[in-house]
Amino acid sequence: MNIFKQILDAIYKIFIDNKLPDLIQGGINQDNIKEKFISGIKSTDVLGIDFVQLENTKFIFNYASWESARSTGISDIKIMLNKVRKEVFWFLYKLGVDNFLSEIHISSLWRPNASIHTIGIAVDLGKITSADGETIFLYNNGSSKCPKLIEKISKWSWNSGLINQYIGPWNHRGILGWAKGWFNNGLRYKIEIQHKNHIHITVKVGR
Repeated sequence: MNIFKQILDAIYKIFIDNKLPDLIQGGINQDNIKEKFISGIKSTDVLGIDFVQLENTKFIFNYASWESARSTGISDIKIMLNKVRKEVFWFLYKLGVDNFLSEIHISSLWRPNASIHTIGIAVDLGKITSADGETIFLYNNGSSKCPKLIEKISKWSWNSGLINQYIGPWNHRGILGWAKGWFNNGLRYKIEIQHKNHIHITVKVGR
């Protein structure tokens, strides 16, 4: 009886205390997530849009999202995606699943001559849609209030432990960032202006 109880306690610790290990979540894990994105990519006839559906989230890449990559001679989006670190894909997957997002529009991943984008550890997000149909176009003219959905995503991103930089239309924090955000700065700095129409994420690597 004691042995049986010990077994139950061990199972409880693994599956409940740890909230189901990532290795068994939806058959997707940190080691195969990059493969899932690349092998699952599909093209549409609408404005050169490519997408991949993982669980309930659709990740959308429009033609402009990898325009810079094409300028280097890359003609296949899968080749561009292969230049991106697996940690970026894991962040995107967890962002969608944990926050019940139906669509995430990626505005940029790998591109040449762009620092951390070039080494494959950054992603830009242009539009997000929640499961209940709320769509946020990631743009701030310097006076608008941060939407609750984006506040939630910002907090989740930091609490996830997967990133070390978050720069966006309503928040700017991390490397070269200000902890209090930059709304009150009135878009005085170049880096703020550059990120007023998308969220930029730099992921942690080597985890």
